[in-house]
Amino acid sequence: MLNFITGGAGFGKSFRLMNIVNELADKTDKKIIFIVPEQFSFEQDKKLYKHLGAKKFNKIMSLSFT
Repeated sequence: MLNFITGGAGFGKSFRLMNIVNELADKTDKKIIFIVPEQFSFEQDKKLYKHLGAKKFNKIMSLSFT
């Protein structure tokens, strides 16, 4: 499944995304593919790790593009 979350700054896109990934990590044993622009990949990985914890974070395959 592919989802796009759009909106302006401060509308809660990141918060919503973290909650969706958290729910998916609870429901499945499959890898979750998380795609972000290259310039945001390090910061997004840090946010995901902090929000999800190590066990759930290991279910995520974080990919970036230029």
